[in-house]
Amino acid sequence: MAEESARAYAMRLVRDTIEKAGGDRSAARRMLLQACARDARLLGGLTGPFLKGIIAHAMENAGSDIPASKLGSTLKNRQKPKAPPKPKSLSNEGLEAVIGTLTDRIGTAPAQSRGAAILSGPRPTKAGDGHRQSLQTLARAFARKRYDS
Repeated sequence: MAEESARAYAMRLVRDTIEKAGGDRSAARRMLLQACARDARLLGGLTGPFLKGIIAHAMENAGSDIPASKLGSTLKNRQKPKAPPKPKSLSNEGLEAVIGTLTDRIGTAPAQSRGAAILSGPRPTKAGDGHRQSLQTLARAFARKRYDS
C-alpha cells in the first residue's frame, strides 16, 4: 500500500480532531497545535502550501538586522536613497524668478481656451416678430390637435 502524502495525512488528522472535539473548533485548534508540536509530518502537511510565503516573510524580518551590502536584490528592506531636502522657504529673488518664468511662458494677457470659446459662443439675438408669430402658430396647432382627439 502506498504511503499517503503529508497533505492528505494532515487533512485526515484535522477531520479526526474536529470529530474528537465534538465540532468545537476552538478545542480542535488547541488539540492540533499540541499535535503539531509532537508530529513533524502533520506540521509539514499543514504548512507546506504556505512555506514559500513563510520563508519570504522570515527573510524580510531578518533583513532588518543584516547590513544592506549583504542583502539580496529581492529583499524589500533595502535602504532607499534619500531624496535631497526640500527648501523650507523661497527668497524674494527666487519668487521673482518663478513669476518671471511663468509670465514668459503664459504671457500677460489671459488667453481664452478653445473650449471656452465654443461653449460661450456669440450671444443669441432677440427673436424678431416673424419668429415669435411662427412659434405662436405652432403652439396653437398643437393645442388644437390635442383638444380635437
